[in-house]
Amino acid sequence: MTEASLIALVSPQGVIARISPARLIDPDAGTKPGWRWLPIVEEYGEPFGDTVEADRVLRLVQDPAAIPQPKRQVAKTLVEARVDRYPGKLTEIMAILMQDGSKFVRWISRDYPFVNSDDPDTIAVLEAVDLDPDEILAPGDD
Repeated sequence: MTEASLIALVSPQGVIARISPARLIDPDAGTKPGWRWLPIVEEYGEPFGDTVEADRVLRLVQDPAAIPQPKRQVAKTLVEARVDRYPGKLTEIMAILMQDGSKFVRWISRDYPFVNSDDPDTIAVLEAVDLDPDEILAPGDD
């Protein structure tokens, strides 16, 4: 098997929505819940047809170890609701985020309504205000 040069965005139903060059995609980057990036390999087998292109076969890598697993994501609205249980903590967190414009913009961005449960910036901010990241980023929808 050759190294994957292509990667496919696969829906929770197993439908390939997009194929991109692997070098352009970070498979660990956040996607919609249930969606994942899967590597594709090109293999060349017995010739058939009249052209070289007809000999190329693309298939998803079936080795589970080679497939990047989606990270567990938590809705930012849920994180905010959990933090809001602790008086004054949202204000403290906003003060921290306002010190770094890129973190602030990333948090309030509508394009990214979820945060990875292992996001180091989120964990650091929660710890900075003496909150337990495991509790705030726990699975569930309270």
